[in-house]
Amino acid sequence: IQRTPRNGFVSLGHLVLTYGIEFQYAPLPKGVRPGKRQQCFCNATRLSDRSSNAFIYVEGYGAGVIPMMHAFCVDEQDRVVDNTWCDPHCVPGHSYFGIPFRSDFMAEMQWRTGYHGMLDQWEAGWPIFEVAHQPEKFIHPRFLDRCRKNALTPSNPLSKTLPAVRQKRP
Repeated sequence: IQRTPRNGFVSLGHLVLTYGIEFQYAPLPKGVRPGKRQQCFCNATRLSDRSSNAFIYVEGYGAGVIPMMHAFCVDEQDRVVDNTWCDPHCVPGHSYFGIPFRSDFMAEMQWRTGYHGMLDQWEAGWPIFEVAHQPEKFIHPRFLDRCRKNALTPSNPLSKTLPAVRQKRP
């Protein structure tokens, strides 16, 4: 299967690996109510909106048993605040990796697309790729330097694990 790169990125996974940060699981803090099951993008968005900037929205991947796209928040100490995988009937995510988003970027994207999630907006043509090479436009300023430092570059060993992108079929 040939994939056409979008602004130099092969996939959402490539984008998340490029700018994402690893975060550590923490129990749900007191005073934070669980959200609806299977509604992580909505739950995390509402939590970040209602927290007066105490919680920052992060979107990427979470893994308990298997990795899957997931949204959660982080607090001032960079601890995960996950009000979706906090239900005793769910397996909590033990690994979290994602991109912390600016609240103004989130508001603009939600107004523009009508969706809570920032990354997998296929119905809107994946608008995140329009600004993918301008991380200051979408990454929360508190994390911008860390995201840039972790970015996949030729000097980053993880870069070598990504397959080369073929522009044309042989």
